[in-house]
Amino acid sequence: MSAVEGVRASSPMPRAFACFVAADPARVWEALTDAQNTGSYMYGLSAQSTWEIDAPIEFQTVGDSALTGRVVCVQPHRRLSYFVQAGPDDPPVYLTWLIRPSPGGVTIRLHVDEIEYPDDAEEAEDIWLPMLAALQRTVTSDPPATDVSE
Repeated sequence: MSAVEGVRASSPMPRAFACFVAADPARVWEALTDAQNTGSYMYGLSAQSTWEIDAPIEFQTVGDSALTGRVVCVQPHRRLSYFVQAGPDDPPVYLTWLIRPSPGGVTIRLHVDEIEYPDDAEEAEDIWLPMLAALQRTVTSDPPATDVSE
């Protein structure tokens, strides 16, 4: 076995979660990039960024910075990738949101890549599935959605 094969075998696999939403891609994009929307599905964290490639991101609760990151890929209404971390010495978590038009709405796929400390399958589901469900509520409801931190 080569060294590359050994690395691949021990490297954690990214996790993917998907849902269907009866909304258009522009509404989903707005929910992903508007600080007034992100707190409703990201456990109360408001995401502040210019959403340009290599731009910084700051996720914060009221007055407190909780996570920082950087934008990796921006394809409006189609794809948004960034990484976040709790501190400079913490491993990054890479998130990629894919938005694909489907009959009657869009399919949203979230890819999560935790490079150094991956959650097991159940832990990952406990974290990311409620967030995806809250995003569904956010993009399909007119009034503000209930945030998942409550």
